[in-house]
Amino acid sequence: MAARGHELVDGLNSRQRALDAMYKFGPLIAKNGTLPPVIVEARDLAAFTPDQIRTANRVYKIEREERFVSVPPTWRDYLYVGLPVRQSVELPAFEARPQDDAEEKIWKKAVREGWADGYKQADAILEANFHRLTRDYTGMHLYSTLLQADMITTTRVAESQQTVTGDSKQMMLGDKLRRVTDKAQFVTDPGKWRPSVKRDAPKTDPVVKPPAQYPQAPAQ
Repeated sequence: MAARGHELVDGLNSRQRALDAMYKFGPLIAKNGTLPPVIVEARDLAAFTPDQIRTANRVYKIEREERFVSVPPTWRDYLYVGLPVRQSVELPAFEARPQDDAEEKIWKKAVREGWADGYKQADAILEANFHRLTRDYTGMHLYSTLLQADMITTTRVAESQQTVTGDSKQMMLGDKLRRVTDKAQFVTDPGKWRPSVKRDAPKTDPVVKPPAQYPQAPAQ
């Protein structure tokens, strides 16, 4: 997995300009310093029980709540997660290596299988990371769309400031505190909604795709 992880990270780095242009979290941060909640949308749902059926055209859910951030996240905070970047692999101690032809045959077979499994695992990690990145990024944009339509409330933040705080061991000047007082909530009264211009979801097609075939393990 280390070798494939190194390849994938190199691939991401070679496309960093495209990724930087595609995923811009900075403009999404509110003036109060919070990163918007992540809203997920499902369409045409149905639930069945023996005596009833329930359907819905659309279902919205707050998948991740708003939070304060010191700096905007980037695609790197998502896509690098779980990918090993060390290409070198440490071999086991000499005593644990094959000592005859029979053991060497088993060793090489296990290495080939492990190598292929590692490639698949690294690709699966990157694919999951892309899904999470796309979900969060489009979900934050969806929050903005719903907010403009008054279908969800805005995040409210309270701020307090004291000139001097502390004790005999520590003193703080200009102590400022911000805290979320009201988190975003859906407005379930349609009479309070207002029409809004429909915006297309940002295009976030992955620019790094796993290969169709996996290369062979190096000779041992």
